[in-house]
Amino acid sequence: MSAQNSRPVSVAGSESAADVAASVNAATTATNVSATANTSVAFTVTSGSFTFTLGNGSGTSQTNATTVSATVTSVTSSGLAPLVQAINAQTSATGIVATVNSSNQLVLTQSAGQNISVASFAGTGTLAAGGSSTVTLGTATGDAASATVQGVVNFQSTQSFALDAANIADIGLTSNSTLSTVSGVNVSTTAGANAALNVI
Repeated sequence: MSAQNSRPVSVAGSESAADVAASVNAATTATNVSATANTSVAFTVTSGSFTFTLGNGSGTSQTNATTVSATVTSVTSSGLAPLVQAINAQTSATGIVATVNSSNQLVLTQSAGQNISVASFAGTGTLAAGGSSTVTLGTATGDAASATVQGVVNFQSTQSFALDAANIADIGLTSNSTLSTVSGVNVSTTAGANAALNVI
């Protein structure tokens, strides 16, 4: 976007992707940049008992908190079913949907981009996830009793645009992402075709 179309967007480090997207969209008329948000995490699970509160907000300040209790008998789709069902029974409150992927991981998705928060974790099973470092929810020494998962924000525009490089760390970036254009999309692949839907 050109300098005259730039607008400041205030975000806090604890904000959800949904909040960031809403702030960006509030300035769309001026910037021609819009945003969408999604939050998802894949947990590696060990069998055992589970009791925790699941909601939005953060692990230390939850909103829409619900109690989840289940026992995982095996790390298979059927073994994880009681935990999936217990989480999905609360979807109307949290917006969080649980599924099991092909690697038998527990996948939690909040399609509106609200945070996924876990608190007051207890039981004999564990949930582990992370990128460069792994956080394990459990009761053993070194395990965490709470965690917050923040989502991803996708920016879109019909024009070229960039974020202020001096402030991109405020939304968890170390550098500006590469812009995707229609001319650069390869629709012969599934990934390319999916990307084209966003670019177009």
